[in-house]
Amino acid sequence: MTITLFADAVAPERKNFPDSFWDRLVNALGLMGSRTRVLDLGTLDGEAARGLARFGAVAVGLDASERLFAEARRRDQAAGVKVDYALGSPERTGQPDASFDVILAAQSWPADGAAAAREAARVLKPKGLLAIAGFAWQPLPRNVVEVAEDVILRHAPGWSKGAVNKLYGQWWPAVHAAGFREFCTFFHDNDYAYTHAEFRRYVAARVAGAVSAAALTALDAELDQMLKKRFPGDYLVAPHRSFVFWSERP
Repeated sequence: MTITLFADAVAPERKNFPDSFWDRLVNALGLMGSRTRVLDLGTLDGEAARGLARFGAVAVGLDASERLFAEARRRDQAAGVKVDYALGSPERTGQPDASFDVILAAQSWPADGAAAAREAARVLKPKGLLAIAGFAWQPLPRNVVEVAEDVILRHAPGWSKGAVNKLYGQWWPAVHAAGFREFCTFFHDNDYAYTHAEFRRYVAARVAGAVSAAALTALDAELDQMLKKRFPGDYLVAPHRSFVFWSERP
């Protein structure tokens, strides 16, 4: 396992796959080449598109809002890669028929994926690949994530973003119905180190919108005490899992 030290906590809505995940994805999918065209759905700041562009892919980052495109281009320049950006959604990409070798949805596949799967089948070339990827912390017995989720649920009983450590079978029906075949998956686990303050900010980001300001203050205070008691020291380690499900267009 790789231990990565966050300079700051990363909000769960942000894609935050480790570089090693892209290495493994490229190997698993049999990519990459200078003629491989990749469409990154829900690109936000272009992280996933950039992750594959560094292997030589011709990448297009697609998003329904261009709010972060300027930041994406700044990061592309810093990374020494080129990504094109376009407006569109997973259900309506606006891209030509059979124009991409790979479609990637990294933390961006819609809950009801039927329309997105049909659109992917239209936009992909024959034998093209649809890859759906996610990233989540892992609650394991007595680890810091399990402790954090217990604290969260005491203050936000309706919170539903926890306990993510299973196979993502809910993606299969829509993708299968759209005509895709040859289904595969893998997990890629990494440990991330945080200071107590960084981890508390991370938890606060995960529960944003689910609790009132007063409840968040109480949650943070309890978590602070729990971390000092259960996980003393300068840093604590939280396991995270990158996972991907991919299939082939006939």
